[in-house]
Amino acid sequence: MNKIIHTESGKSDADIQNDVLGIFKKFPQGEEDWAYGPPQTDEEVISLFCKLTLTNQYPPEARRLMDCPEILTELARAIDTSSQLDVMTLADACEVAVRQGDLRAADIRHFMLLRLPDTSLDGIRWGTQRFIRMMDEVHLHGAAGLRTFELAIRRANALTRLASFTNRHMGMIQGECEKIYRPQRSLDSTCLRIPNIVHALFAGRYSRDAIESAHRTPAPLADRMTRQSDSFHVFITWDKNAEEDRRTASREVIGLAPTLQRHGLSDSGLPDPFPMLLDNIKAKRSLIACVAESRGWRIVDFDRWNAEVFRLEHQTVLPVPHGHLGVFVLLQDGGMISLAGYGSDREIQWNPDQVLCCVEECVHPKRQRDRPFCLSVHIAIEKN
Repeated sequence: MNKIIHTESGKSDADIQNDVLGIFKKFPQGEEDWAYGPPQTDEEVISLFCKLTLTNQYPPEARRLMDCPEILTELARAIDTSSQLDVMTLADACEVAVRQGDLRAADIRHFMLLRLPDTSLDGIRWGTQRFIRMMDEVHLHGAAGLRTFELAIRRANALTRLASFTNRHMGMIQGECEKIYRPQRSLDSTCLRIPNIVHALFAGRYSRDAIESAHRTPAPLADRMTRQSDSFHVFITWDKNAEEDRRTASREVIGLAPTLQRHGLSDSGLPDPFPMLLDNIKAKRSLIACVAESRGWRIVDFDRWNAEVFRLEHQTVLPVPHGHLGVFVLLQDGGMISLAGYGSDREIQWNPDQVLCCVEECVHPKRQRDRPFCLSVHIAIEKN
């Protein structure tokens, strides 16, 4: 149960390459493979993040008051032991706690066996470190785009094989990344990077550098990894009752058009049913807080916000003040609108039944005919 020491393999380069390709061959091989099983939506990604950071049970301020064994005990109870991502998150959280002196190496077995019948703990620990390193290499290569960290879910049963990988194996991964199929359907699941999950789980107890060092990622590689998203967008789906309130507000807003030419309406002057929409947003506060946390931000005060109804004109960007998370509700009964980004060819499809959460996203309606009314809420955030 002490520090794991792995000796270099005496295998030939061809054997090393075959080992690496053996892992890659069971990565998703096409769109159908990538479309199988969750996550397929922003909300499913955030839901996974919420589960593994215990955000559903304990907000960050509560986790800061919990000692390390308490957090690990709760995580062990929450995980699905059939999920490789869940198991690796628990293993890495234990590894970080040992490195920081808050847990004895001998105690890892206690936490890992709360739900795990497998006694090959050293293999799990080593395989986890290698899997994290492999996903970082694949991510930096860009081989799977923003969906790289889903590979912890989509390439199951890899820990045992990866446990035997040496530095020679890891050095060959970058050269073989071109053999990985890159999904055409984009989904930003970068928050599922295990060190990012563990940092959020411990709610700032340990520095990011301390967490990166726990799984032995070489410093140059660790320094290049994304630790915070300075700009992002995430969609949340309304539930049935909230969607009905949104449709009612969409019909109501037509009569407000003359008053929305410039400054919009503040939350203090919003007519019915807009206050109900704001209540529906408040009901999503834990999920919205998790959206921010998943991207390296923390909401300062959810109860202090600025709300406004406005018309989004062609070539006018969604208004999000610096240092704020923007939450936008589309007030129209028609179909989706397309948002385009300045200086890029990317396109964001926004359906009326989706709440758009974003930070520093310079996007605007792509088509001139799209001039939707929107309800916006701006919530102050700070770096986590």
